Amino acid sequence: MPVTVDVKNRLLLMNPPVPPISRGIMPTTPNSAVSLNEYPAQAPVLSFGEPTIDREFIGLQVRVRGESQQYDEPRAVAERIRTDLAGVQGMILGTTLYFMIRPTGAPTVVDRETSGSMRVTWGVSFIIEKRPG
Repeated sequence: MPVTVDVKNRLLLMNPPVPPISRGIMPTTPNSAVSLNEYPAQAPVLSFGEPTIDREFIGLQVRVRGESQQYDEPRAVAERIRTDLAGVQGMILGTTLYFMIRPTGAPTVVDRETSGSMRVTWGVSFIIEKRPG
C-alpha cells in the first residue's frame, strides 16, 4: 500500500477534522485542502546476510492550503498534522509496520498566491521509516 494511502487514512481520523485530502496534487478547489506527496528519501537498509530489504525510507510532503487571505489557520492545521504523524512510532497503519514518521522541520510557507484568492499554502516534510510492503 502506498504511504500516502496509509497517511491519508490516519489523517481522516483526526478530530477536529482536517480539510479534504488529495494524493499527489493539490486540487484547485476547494480553497481549504491538504495534499500528500511521496518522494525518495534515502537508500533502503538490507537484511543482514539476505538479499532482501529490511527497512525503507520514504519522504512525504504534506501541503495545507487555507481559505482566501487566511494565514494562521492553514499553518495551525499543518502543525496539528506534524504533531500527529510524529506520534507514529512502531505502529501498524493499514497492513504496514511504520517504525517512525519523523518531521524534518516546522511548517513553512511553500506557496502564496499574489492575485485572485490570495491563498497561502504551508508545507511540512517527513522522513518515514517502514517495512517494505
